[in-house]
Amino acid sequence: MRTKLAGEFPMAVYSQTDLLDFTGGKVMVAVTHEGSGMADCERALKKKLKGAVFGKGLAIHVADAQSGEKIVAK
Repeated sequence: MRTKLAGEFPMAVYSQTDLLDFTGGKVMVAVTHEGSGMADCERALKKKLKGAVFGKGLAIHVADAQSGEKIVAK
C-alpha cells in the first residue's frame, strides 16, 4: 500500500485512478493550496497515469479561491 506524501493528492484520488484507464485521455490537474503551488501532485499523476496526455494544470491559492472561480470558468 502506498503512503500519501505531503504535497500530493489524497489516497482516495489514487484509489479511483486504479479503477480507470486513462490511456489516451487528457488530464488537467487542478488543486488548491496554502502556498505550495502544484507541489508533487502533477508529477505523481504523470508517473501513475501512463499513456495519459497532460494539459496545463491549475493551482489556486486558498486565499484567492473566490477569484479562482473566474480562472476556472475561463
